Amino acid sequence: MARKKVKHAPAPLTPAQLRDRIDRAQREGRFQQAIELSKQLHAQEPTPANHDLLLNVYLGRAQQLRSQGQPRDARIVLENVVTLAGNEPAWREKAALELAACGEVRRALQLLGDKQAVRILFSDIAPRFADRAGGYTRILKLAKPRLGDAGPRAIIEFVGIRDRAVQKAPAPKFEAAASDAE
Repeated sequence: MARKKVKHAPAPLTPAQLRDRIDRAQREGRFQQAIELSKQLHAQEPTPANHDLLLNVYLGRAQQLRSQGQPRDARIVLENVVTLAGNEPAWREKAALELAACGEVRRALQLLGDKQAVRILFSDIAPRFADRAGGYTRILKLAKPRLGDAGPRAIIEFVGIRDRAVQKAPAPKFEAAASDAE
């Protein structure tokens, strides 16, 4: 009788290998995989640097979802950021900015806790778009799909940041030629 082959589990990745894979996944736009790897890294070594990396990856995933037109899913990811951030004001502020961009102004106000901070937040961006009736953002879908699962990639940006202004060049003056003709 033949023996059954025993399958062994793969060896766990070292923290250095995990960091490399997380960086690569982020560069390639595979934020969901980067989240899973960051969770593994944070479970192995719960250092502040790994905690910050986990929060950065979550914020990247939220921005990716929002840029692809899925603000509800982005809000769910941002709630995880708020939970993981605890009482760290810098991370709560970043999460509040993303929540406000997703249309969750009340939740952003609740996170920041200061009406003045929210007022400043919206007074910086809102005046730039006061004369527009809509269309504040531009979504550029990238032609190259995400490596690994061939998922769509996109970039979102505010309109007016890198717009090219069409300027007329001044007409050349021919003073020397005009005086010779006389």
